[in-house]
Amino acid sequence: MALPTFPRGFVWGAATAAYQIEGASTDDGRGPSIWDTVSHTPGRVRGGATGDVSCDHYHRGDRDVDPLAELGGDAYRFSISWPRVLPTGAGQVNGRGLDFYERSSTACSPAGSLRSRRSTTGICRSGSRTPAAGSSAPRPSGSRTTRPWWCTASETG
Repeated sequence: MALPTFPRGFVWGAATAAYQIEGASTDDGRGPSIWDTVSHTPGRVRGGATGDVSCDHYHRGDRDVDPLAELGGDAYRFSISWPRVLPTGAGQVNGRGLDFYERSSTACSPAGSLRSRRSTTGICRSGSRTPAAGSSAPRPSGSRTTRPWWCTASETG
């Protein structure tokens, strides 16, 4: 069986969801998300699994991106856990959260793990769902620019 061919310029990559890989659910000032609330409610998730530790990407950082480079990937789309950036859903931006995402972007840059590649880093605007902070929490909407997106984009340049 012949392998399919892909057009010139086709970009191979990977995508992740913050809650499913980051772990560190209470580290460095991260607030609770709606997924924390759901996964910690008895009977809501088969086997009682949570994202508290997950793949521990928060602590593994760029080592998690290395396999993508080794496989020839040129793009990595990751989402942002907004409770890591805005722990209460509004107000003070958590600098340690921004630092984590800056390190994540750097790992995908030409100077980082994908340095030998034509690297593209994408950020999923809706992120790892809203903080469990009530009505002032940002809405996860791909069609609407929310305040947390603006804060993150302006803080990280």
